[in-house]
Amino acid sequence: MKKPLGELHRDESSFQEVLEESSYSGIVTVGDVTTYKLLREDVVPALAVVDGRVMREEASQEIKDAVEDWSYKKKTVRNPAGHITTDLINAIKEGLDLGEPYLVSVIGEEDLAVLPVALYAPEGYIILYGQPKEGLVSVTVDRDCKDKVKVFLDMMEEI
Repeated sequence: MKKPLGELHRDESSFQEVLEESSYSGIVTVGDVTTYKLLREDVVPALAVVDGRVMREEASQEIKDAVEDWSYKKKTVRNPAGHITTDLINAIKEGLDLGEPYLVSVIGEEDLAVLPVALYAPEGYIILYGQPKEGLVSVTVDRDCKDKVKVFLDMMEEI
């Protein structure tokens, strides 16, 4: 996942530009800072996946409070670093199917959640996640995106 799945936006102003320029039917955020920034813009994601950490360090109280304060349904799952557990996949599916804002709070690490989100989110959704020390990545969910993720997940199974 060192290479972004979608388009990398390197500067802070890109965040608002992504929201303004994209035509999407729903937004999913993966990561505490990305979710926080979206909520700060008064945009509520359909699904947010967070782990209470920012670059392997505990997230600031401001970020945690903002994420915890918005109105949503919530599910907590365990997912170790470098893994995609069945519990995480099921929580993502549940959140996407719910039709109202949903938070998946991960005990462990949420970094690879982008992959099942891309696989199960409806076409037309946009996924936003942070690329550490690089910027914001926006991924438009379409057939090509889903095919790339399937190939990547198949490769992971072979390892």
